[in-house]
Amino acid sequence: GRVRAMFGDNGQTLKQAGPSTPVELLGLSGTPAAGDELQVAPDERKAREIAQFRQTKARETKMAQQQAAKLDDMFNKMDSATVKTLNVVVKADVHGSAEAVSQGLAKLSTDEVKVSIVSSG
Repeated sequence: GRVRAMFGDNGQTLKQAGPSTPVELLGLSGTPAAGDELQVAPDERKAREIAQFRQTKARETKMAQQQAAKLDDMFNKMDSATVKTLNVVVKADVHGSAEAVSQGLAKLSTDEVKVSIVSSG
């Protein structure tokens, strides 16, 4: 979407914001995820190209994760007798916290116990 206005945490109108500056944006069609980068485009055509590239990249990443999950499932079936799986549902008030907890739990997997994040949100 197009940013129509940007306000700081004190309500003042801003023209620019640096890293770690909390801002409120008006005009976006959805809520960006934690860590998403906003990019300035010289015209609408270039902005559409960037958005389409990002969507394609996100789709490819999702498909790669699904393929990895399929391979992981296949290996799990082969090793099901030796490896125990701990299914975890992560609930948090903000996406960034859920992401951090999920990554931390994923690092706890060992040869004997595999931590599987069933749902995160």
